[in-house]
Amino acid sequence: MHNIPHHIRQANPNASPQTLRNLTQQQPNVAGMYAQQQERQRQQEQEQEQEQEQQYYGAIAYSQSTEKIGWSAGHEDRTAAERGALAHCSAPDAVVAWGRNAYIALAHAEDGAWALAGDRNQQVAERQALQRCGYHAKIGYHAKIELVIHSSWRR
Repeated sequence: MHNIPHHIRQANPNASPQTLRNLTQQQPNVAGMYAQQQERQRQQEQEQEQEQEQQYYGAIAYSQSTEKIGWSAGHEDRTAAERGALAHCSAPDAVVAWGRNAYIALAHAEDGAWALAGDRNQQVAERQALQRCGYHAKIGYHAKIELVIHSSWRR
């Protein structure tokens, strides 16, 4: 009788021990259901926090002909971030990469090859930029990270 939950014994005071054991096996796992409910609630709260999270945009502009770099961060929209980066680069052939709540990395190789990449993880953004740059670089020329920013940074 001690292995049978109290709430089942109380609800069935005249039942035999075998009947109570059968009822125990038929009862849903209340603790498991509670844990699942708590997990769903926690996930919903995380999703709401992410929706409420401030969105920050940043961008890096790079000109291959002049090798000028411009960057801008902490903007509430993509267009403002891109314009800010282009204004600091001030080259007609500048290419812009932007990110929202992410790191943006620029890699450059000795032979002039370059690449931009972005990710929420700084190491991933840097690794992707280096890999892309290395893909375009001539054999023997090594790529290095020239600039990394986070879109939430303020100038």
